[in-house]
Amino acid sequence: MRSLAFVLSVFFGCLFAWTGASAQITVERTVTSNLGIPQNETLSSSLLWTNTGLSSITGTSVTVNFSGTDPNNPIVLGQYSSALRFEPGTARGITNSVFEMNGLTSLSQIFDLGSGFSSAVLGGTNRWVLFVTATQGGGAGKMDSWKLAVEGISTGSGTTMDLENGGIVRVANSEITGTIQATVDTGSAGNTATMEAGLHKTLEVTGGINGAGAFSKTGLGTVVLGGSTANTFSGNASVNAGTLRLNKTAGTAAISSTTIAVNSGGTLLLGAANQIEDTTRIDLAGGTLDTAGFGDAVGKLTVSAASTVKGLAAAGSGSEFSFSDIDLGSYLTSSGPTLTFLPTTGTYGLGTVIQLSSVAASSWTGYGDGTSLNNFAQKISFSDANLRAQINFGGGTSGTTLAVAAIPEPGIYAAAAVLTMLIGLSEYRRRRALPS
Repeated sequence: MRSLAFVLSVFFGCLFAWTGASAQITVERTVTSNLGIPQNETLSSSLLWTNTGLSSITGTSVTVNFSGTDPNNPIVLGQYSSALRFEPGTARGITNSVFEMNGLTSLSQIFDLGSGFSSAVLGGTNRWVLFVTATQGGGAGKMDSWKLAVEGISTGSGTTMDLENGGIVRVANSEITGTIQATVDTGSAGNTATMEAGLHKTLEVTGGINGAGAFSKTGLGTVVLGGSTANTFSGNASVNAGTLRLNKTAGTAAISSTTIAVNSGGTLLLGAANQIEDTTRIDLAGGTLDTAGFGDAVGKLTVSAASTVKGLAAAGSGSEFSFSDIDLGSYLTSSGPTLTFLPTTGTYGLGTVIQLSSVAASSWTGYGDGTSLNNFAQKISFSDANLRAQINFGGGTSGTTLAVAAIPEPGIYAAAAVLTMLIGLSEYRRRRALPS
């Protein structure tokens, strides 16, 4: 039995090592063309992609989106042939098909070129050109956009991965894990760079993330922002599904954006202390903020949908996680969103004090209306239904901090009062019975 266990451990160890050895990733960029396809002529559309962030290409695919030239009428397309060229190399044919699209208003075609560009050298101009030729008259259509996806191994540190034009990077279909060592550029303001990890997959970013574009985490798996290089991207961030784990060296910013939204189905998880810039606002929009017991000082908290905050350490523990402000705008009425507090494990005990804000509640946004603070307190819940929140203006570990204490519901107070009375009555009777 022992020998069998040893063999199995070696087998699975090798299997896991082999699975993660290549750590291949897929990088995508989209080109918007909106150009009509001339009859019996060739339409060309190019993508200048200087930094794919890949050291080599092991797979390539193209998705082409067609529509009719007249939005009120269906597409009429004849026979088309397509080719993709990686300049200055020769073009490689994609397909030569007849699209039967009568009655359709749009069509998306995916073409897998496999390892056709595996010998491409990722340097210099890096211009990709898509050609679409109308080989049969009578067609009337246009190419709206096309997406190029290249798969390979990440380049090393000191290089760049450009995710302009709606760039997406994900764990390759054939992999469980993927690694990005290059510095990720989120592009210009208005662009959104997306990192995706599918269910049970992990994408780890060990380099920095910069640029003015936004950052979006998608997919049911985990994206880890690690390494020792601070992220400096200035666009807003969002966790739309799965887990975004912040695991840079303690004190190194993983989130540098003005705002990070944690949406329904998403979890923002700390893997070390001090991962978020002090001024970054956190918008809980149905997701979970899990501090895992690590401390940090961040910007304003906004709650726009029922959400969860997990892992806040007790005040005085030295690992407090606190907000500089809490926006009470969602609590003008008692129907505001519920905010559930959970410890890392188990449940908060009666009387536990949790560090919540670095300033007094009187400084919070919306405090002055006289009702929002009370409504906010009423909407805080715990895993134990017999507990509720009490806002304390004093105490804490730094200046005039704000704490949330778990206290019993009024019914428990009443029961405790009755019990105290009964004990007192019993003691009174006992003393009366003693000889004088």
